[in-house]
Amino acid sequence: MALALSIWNGWIWPFLKISIPVPVFALLIALGWWHFDKSSAVRQAVDKAVDKYTHVTELAAANAEIEELKRQKLAGDAAYAWLQVQIAARQVADAAAQKIQEQEDQKYEQALKAAGRGCTLDDYDLDRMRND
Repeated sequence: MALALSIWNGWIWPFLKISIPVPVFALLIALGWWHFDKSSAVRQAVDKAVDKYTHVTELAAANAEIEELKRQKLAGDAAYAWLQVQIAARQVADAAAQKIQEQEDQKYEQALKAAGRGCTLDDYDLDRMRND
């Protein structure tokens, strides 16, 4: 017990007497400075300048965002126009391919009829055979 008391009085208590008041005193000084500095003309001028700079920066950011959205819209419109052209070209190609296929089918049917192997089934019969 005497050893603990000597350690407390010799090391811990002197350290606590110095280390606790110093940060508390520094905090009190900072709070006092902050309280009295709020009303100073320099602080008000700095606050006003910071507010103005903030508004200017926010306006510049909003304008940049608007310009980026315009750029994205133009890019989207260009992509849409290109896709429309591609779709139209594909539809024309599909229609031409279908027309060629129909002509080949007619030629084949005529060749079968000429050879005496023509089909007497109509489309309804063929559809029914496919669905059953």
